[in-house]
Amino acid sequence: MYKNVLSKLPRLPKIGLTKSFCIKHPNLSASIVVVAAFMGMFLGSGLTNSYGVFEEEYEKLFSTENTGASKSISPAIAIGAVHVSFNYLFTTVAGALCERVGMGLTTLIGGMMLSAGLFAAGFCDKVWQLSLTQGILSGAGVGTVFIVVSTIPTSWFRKKQGFLIGLVHSGSGVGGLVLAPLTRWLINQYSLSSAVKILAVILGIGIALVSIGMSTRPEELIEAEAAAEELEICEMAP
Repeated sequence: MYKNVLSKLPRLPKIGLTKSFCIKHPNLSASIVVVAAFMGMFLGSGLTNSYGVFEEEYEKLFSTENTGASKSISPAIAIGAVHVSFNYLFTTVAGALCERVGMGLTTLIGGMMLSAGLFAAGFCDKVWQLSLTQGILSGAGVGTVFIVVSTIPTSWFRKKQGFLIGLVHSGSGVGGLVLAPLTRWLINQYSLSSAVKILAVILGIGIALVSIGMSTRPEELIEAEAAAEELEICEMAP
């Protein structure tokens, strides 16, 4: 159903490295793509991996005391569960969006969703509001960025793809290691609401820059590489 909806969208200008730049500087372009993909994973999934800091704060704000033998479900856990769920659920929509508007614009859209959801969360004081903003909107943004940055390096490299994909995905762990203490520092220096807004601006700007590097390898380069390999095989043949 969503594919039919996306197919009706007008063709928009693609964001990213220009085709001529990629053809003139293929090695540099490939390096930019890998670095940008790593940073996209760092900023997007790093936010999800640092949710423990938010959970601690939300526990203080919303958790109620358990009565008797029954235990209430923590609202903080519910917000995190919604965030992670929409992170992965939205990847199918993001994949179709890539086919329609390109990798760069899809990354930018994901970054805007992530940033807008997190910024709006800075104004929320109810669990359902945070579930909609930091949960659904921000989670969907992370999933949109994730699907692009985790797959785009394979269009540039035919060898060592496993290593490069692992390298890009390591940005998720590194992001959690950096963003978690950064979030805690911002909360301690300012307040929870201010820290969330500041983090939203940082992530929004960062992913906007990442989108510039999200370009697939031009077909001309693929065809030239295939022709070179075919020529090499012919020269090696007896």
